[in-house]
Amino acid sequence: MARARFTATAEKQIESQMMYLAERAGPQYATEFLSSASRMATEIGEAPAMGSPRPEFGRGGHSARSRIMGNHVLVYFDDMVPPIVVAVLHVRQDIEGYFDNYDPLDEI
Repeated sequence: MARARFTATAEKQIESQMMYLAERAGPQYATEFLSSASRMATEIGEAPAMGSPRPEFGRGGHSARSRIMGNHVLVYFDDMVPPIVVAVLHVRQDIEGYFDNYDPLDEI
């Protein structure tokens, strides 16, 4: 079974959200968030073209796509094998601004 992988930054974003959820809503919500991220990694790995094209986030000739996971957006490079999730951001975050200051190719 194919599965996307996460950059270290994306993994830290998941961990941060899990800590927030555990403190605010309880540990079961943090566990559900991690399970959702794991399922999404499998879905992205099996069908990377299913996400919405996001050319503005592509870097170094790599094409980017995004998928919604609850209140979060996963941004990934779909042309890598396996696909690589480079960001897990809350929908209220300034996603465009985030990528102005972050080059995921530094981690790949």
